[in-house]
Amino acid sequence: MRIQKYISRITVLGMLGVAIFWIRHTPEITMLRDSAVVESLPGRVGEWIGEELSYCQNESCMKTFPVSELSGSKVCPSCGGEMVTTWALSEKRLLPADTVLIRKLYRCASKSPMVVSMVISSSEEVSIHRPQMCLTGQGYDIAGEQTREILLSNQRPLRIHVLSLFRRWQDKGGRMVEVPSFYAYWFVSQRHETHSSAWRIYYATWDRVVHGQVLRWAYV
Repeated sequence: MRIQKYISRITVLGMLGVAIFWIRHTPEITMLRDSAVVESLPGRVGEWIGEELSYCQNESCMKTFPVSELSGSKVCPSCGGEMVTTWALSEKRLLPADTVLIRKLYRCASKSPMVVSMVISSSEEVSIHRPQMCLTGQGYDIAGEQTREILLSNQRPLRIHVLSLFRRWQDKGGRMVEVPSFYAYWFVSQRHETHSSAWRIYYATWDRVVHGQVLRWAYV
C-alpha cells in the first residue's frame, strides 16, 4: 500500500515536470473569471445558524470573535486593536489582493460549532496551497488524516480529505489545555473536483498547457 502511494506521487511529479517544460513553450494563457461555486454561504442550513467572524489585526493578539459579540464595534475587546471581518492578519499578508475569501461560523444548540471557508483563487497560484502548511503555522498539530466519502442526493459521492488536529494553549488559570478538532477540505474548478493537493496542481497545470487556460479553483 505504501509503495503504491509513493508510485502515485512519483507519477504525478513526473507528469508535472513534463507539463512545466511545455508551459515555457505555451502561447498566450487565458484566465477564466467565473468560478465553479456560488460565491456566498447560506445564513442557515437546517438547524445550523451561520454568522460572519471578525479578526483582530494586532499581531500580539489576533483573537477571533463572532460579529454578534462585537455589537457593531470595529475594536478588539481584548486589546483595542482593529477588527476586520472574514480576513485574519496572516491571510491578508499572504494571499494576493484579488483572492476571494468567504467564511462563516455555524452553530447548532446540540452540536459543536464549525467554521466553513471558501478560498477562490486569483490570477496567482499562491492563492491556494496545501492546508497542512497553514495549520501547522497557526499552532495546530496534525494527529492523523484520512479520505472520506460523503453521500449526496442525486450525485456521485463527494470525496474529502479529513485532518485530525489538536491545539494547546493556557487557560485563565495557567493550565495547559489540549483541544481536538477536525479539518475537512476539497478543491473544485469548472472542470475538476479532487480532495488531493497534488492532483489539483496536476489538473491546473494540464489546463494551462493543453487548453491554454487558468481556471479559478475553489478550496472549500
